[in-house]
Amino acid sequence: MELLLRRVLISSKMFQVTDRVGHGLLAITAISLTTLSLVDFAFVDDADLVDGAIDVDTPGKDLIDRFKYAMDRWYWVLCAPGGMLASNKSKGFLIGFKWIGSDYVYRSLQEMPGEITLLDRSGIRIPLECLHVSVAAESLGVWIAMDGNQDEQIDIMKKPPN
Repeated sequence: MELLLRRVLISSKMFQVTDRVGHGLLAITAISLTTLSLVDFAFVDDADLVDGAIDVDTPGKDLIDRFKYAMDRWYWVLCAPGGMLASNKSKGFLIGFKWIGSDYVYRSLQEMPGEITLLDRSGIRIPLECLHVSVAAESLGVWIAMDGNQDEQIDIMKKPPN
């Protein structure tokens, strides 16, 4: 129980630091026009960080630089109590859209303006594996793709248990 309480305390402080400096995603819902503010998602020792453009005119390069700063801050706050980011468990998603004359479509990874990196134990930058929005990654025990498709999770649920 003490370990759980310690993790809750440390995580809440980490989220406060992230929120205080303005990282996260701020969106307005389409129907109710409710403001939605997301900073991070976490469960025990697994966390997802999100960040988004302030407006539609924000260049992708600026957002990637801002997110690198958020990742660095997360790294240092996590290291303070002895934690560490696991680069082999970390994934990145760069999501952007382009207009093709009659509709918006997701930009390919090759069209995105940079890469997401994190610091390793010795302070050296390591590029994260970035996935296209339609490719699922496991997060908090669930396989999810950023475009909302649940194909991978459905396939896993159809398999017999081990």
